[in-house]
Amino acid sequence: MPLITDKKLVLNIYREAEQKKWTLPCFCTENLTTTEAILEATKQFGEAKGIKDVPVIIAITCKYDHRSQATNYTHTRRWDIGLKLFLGDLKIMTDKGSPYEDLRVMVHLDHIQCDDDLELLSWDMNSFSSIMFDASKLPFDENIKLTSEFVKEKGHQILVEGACDEIVDASGNIKTELTTAEKAE
Repeated sequence: MPLITDKKLVLNIYREAEQKKWTLPCFCTENLTTTEAILEATKQFGEAKGIKDVPVIIAITCKYDHRSQATNYTHTRRWDIGLKLFLGDLKIMTDKGSPYEDLRVMVHLDHIQCDDDLELLSWDMNSFSSIMFDASKLPFDENIKLTSEFVKEKGHQILVEGACDEIVDASGNIKTELTTAEKAE
């Protein structure tokens, strides 16, 4: 099955998961070995459960300070080349004739930074299923403003997740409050 990147199809999978009380797993990767391991584990899970077309989300970060996965995807250490290779690998691994052709694979851009990833944010988002637009380095009000602007610009094309809190340090060295449902609303 081709990668699922059309927003309507992505939302249909989310609705189906809600109705069936499924969790949609999202795994980050930074190399072909990990990507294939995710696909193989998903396929084996589906076989064990009798579900041929299990949905799975495979994610990658670009210039995220705490783990730049697209940057690490290739020895060039260029995020853009790493991201293109990742997309190419996923396409090949899910094309007709692949052992993973029946899986419903969605592509998530994780922790895409509102500043460091500006070049990526100007790309056509049609190659991706969803994105976490991360402006959490900024004060809360500015974060919400920038996230809202991004949703207005690209939300018709791609499912957008925001990082609602100010995440000062994702390494765990500095404690920050987790987002509550009330604060997110």
